Amino acid sequence: MRWYFWIMLSLIGLWAAASMAQNAVDAEVLEHQKKGIALFKERKYAEAIAEFQAFLSADSTNVQVLYAVGVCYHNEKQYDKAMVYFRKVMAQDAAFTKARRALAEALFAKARGLLVKKKYKPALEGFLEAASIDSLNARIVYHAGLAYARMDRMEQAIDAYRKATEMDTAYAPPNAALGRIFLKKEAYPQAIKYLERALAIDHRIPKVPDNLTVAYERMAYTYTQKGSYTKATQAALESLKYDPGNMAARVALGEAYEGLGKVEEAIEQYEIAKADLMWQQYVEDRIKRLTKTDEDTE
Repeated sequence: MRWYFWIMLSLIGLWAAASMAQNAVDAEVLEHQKKGIALFKERKYAEAIAEFQAFLSADSTNVQVLYAVGVCYHNEKQYDKAMVYFRKVMAQDAAFTKARRALAEALFAKARGLLVKKKYKPALEGFLEAASIDSLNARIVYHAGLAYARMDRMEQAIDAYRKATEMDTAYAPPNAALGRIFLKKEAYPQAIKYLERALAIDHRIPKVPDNLTVAYERMAYTYTQKGSYTKATQAALESLKYDPGNMAARVALGEAYEGLGKVEEAIEQYEIAKADLMWQQYVEDRIKRLTKTDEDTE
């Protein structure tokens, strides 16, 4: 995330100040560092890189400045170059936690671009390498799941999504992804569990309410086919809670009411569903059957 790097940028001044005390370099070289920091704060990354490179020509092992160059390249979206500098930092100081995470972020950013371009195999490789570096990052693991899904490796995608949900219980996207997969698998209770969890975490995630509408609607039909009319009624009502205009759920509710012997309630739902041309003939036939008198049968 870009905010992660903006936070790091605000700290560069402190890191640089500390490094100046630790490195015996002349005033001219220190002036390059000072200018680089100023340009860095102004987000003039290309110019900052030039100043930092001038500093590094005299002190090539300064991990703080190497790190700063890497962040500059990252914010310029030159991820390969950013990775080169983060790896240089790690080679000198494996305990430099921020550089480790920054390297993972650069790998992630590059892999996400490859995913958008439908280059799924290299994207997956990038996500997996990023996850090996930042093993607690649920966002990276979730995106690995996306790559697996695009490659139709669904079981591995499910494993990745589940791992992401366990790593960060407040992260909604993997829950939404699991909900979509189980909906396609017609495993409606599991789909509903993950979709409702995603919605509870973040109500802004696209299509989750729509998928819940469909999952509950289809579960209602499944219960009706099994003769579980009370459960079918509950499922249909849940579907309508998410989308009152879902006529398929209205029909499902009507059929559930029929099964419970609630004729008036069933007809009420069918009358509403008549507004949808796709369902009109079907519900009119059911209404006629329910309102047929003994005289009609003679």
